[in-house]
Amino acid sequence: EALYEALEGHPVTIRFLDPPLHEFVPTEEADIKALAEAQGKSVEDIKALIPHREPMLLLDYAERLDDGSGIAEYTIREDDFFCVSLADGTRVVPAPIICEIMAQSCVTVAYNVIHNYLPLYASMNNVVFNGVVRPGDKCDITTQLIFNRGNLYQCKISLRVCGELRCEGEFACALVPKEV
Repeated sequence: EALYEALEGHPVTIRFLDPPLHEFVPTEEADIKALAEAQGKSVEDIKALIPHREPMLLLDYAERLDDGSGIAEYTIREDDFFCVSLADGTRVVPAPIICEIMAQSCVTVAYNVIHNYLPLYASMNNVVFNGVVRPGDKCDITTQLIFNRGNLYQCKISLRVCGELRCEGEFACALVPKEV
């Protein structure tokens, strides 16, 4: 209900990309904890921002910058369940997972208010893929706020690997009260 009020009659697409894979894939809490500590953050810091949990927690680090933009990082692990093998044996990250990584970083621009809300992935537009993301790649994600009305945040997000643009697009998240 709060989502529709915040949109004030504007259209919205809500996508749920989180299948119950935790039932089939073992979680590696120790590995996640070690990486978060290396970044100076705790796993709980990231978990406080977004509702995702292993294995669909796809941010190792997230921060809102002083100018209101955000940065995030995620390193694709060799054993991440979502990596797929192409016919020639090359392992890659599927496009929907790349979009999910980017969508999760959208919360960085709402960092100051997000602790009282549940962020919902609202939409993605104009997504362009410019290259392949592979296991072992460290994804650097930048988020720039385009539009904010009430609890709706629309952002321009880019994902780079070794400085090279791999994907960019516009993503939106809506914040709904956690009491819902």
